[in-house]
Amino acid sequence: MKYSIGVVLIMFLMLYGCKSDSNPVADVPGPAKTATWVQISFPNPIKNTSNVNAVKASGLIATYNLAATAPWLAPFDSITPESFKNISQWTYVTGTLTETLKETSNGDSTVTCELVFNGTLGALKYTNDLIYVASYRSNGTLATWSNVLALQSFKFAQDIHGTKTGDWRDDGKGTYTTLVDSANGNGSLVSYLATPAQYKAFAAQWLADGSGAWASFNPGGTQTGSGIWGK
Repeated sequence: MKYSIGVVLIMFLMLYGCKSDSNPVADVPGPAKTATWVQISFPNPIKNTSNVNAVKASGLIATYNLAATAPWLAPFDSITPESFKNISQWTYVTGTLTETLKETSNGDSTVTCELVFNGTLGALKYTNDLIYVASYRSNGTLATWSNVLALQSFKFAQDIHGTKTGDWRDDGKGTYTTLVDSANGNGSLVSYLATPAQYKAFAAQWLADGSGAWASFNPGGTQTGSGIWGK
C-alpha cells in the first residue's frame, strides 16, 4: 500500500469521558462526526443464508455500502476541521506523512473533496500528491469519488422517484459492478470482468421480500448457471 489510511479501512469514532463515584459527572463526548464524504446505503432485503448465490449477492451489496462511504477517510472522523468561508480542512499526521483533506461547498449545492499527501512513507515520497477526489450534492442524490492510488472509483445517483443506482469499479482487480435499488424495495446487480472486455460474471435480482434469482457466467460472458432462492 502506498498510503497509510488505506491500511486501516475502519477506524471508529472514539468517545472520551470521565466518571467518578465520589464526584459523578456526565460523560464528555469527543468531536462530533462531520460528513466529509459520501454517505450512501443500499438496503439489503436478502436474508437467505442457505443459498450460496443469495449470500454472494448480499456480500456484493455489503461491498457497495462499504465502498460508498470511502472507509479510508474514517480517521478524519475524530479530527476537528479548520474552516474558512466555504472551505473545511482536516489534517491527519502519521509519522513523517501529512494527509490533508479539503472539502469545498459550492454555490450550486455540490460539494467537492480532495485528499493530498505530503511527506514520506517508508521509501515513498509525496509532494502535494492528489490521492482522492470526490464530488457530491449536499442533498445526497448524486456522487462520484475516485481513489487515485488504489485505482478504485464509485458513482451514485438517485432519481426523483427514489431509485438508487451505483457503479463500483476496481481497476486494480479488473472488476466492475452495477447496482440498482428501486424505491419499491426491488433491486438488481451485475458484476463484470472489466478486462480484457466487460464480460458478465454474476447477476442477481431480488424482490422487497428478499426472494430472488441469479445467473453465473464463464470468463467469456456465456451463461453457465441460473437459479432462484426463496425468502
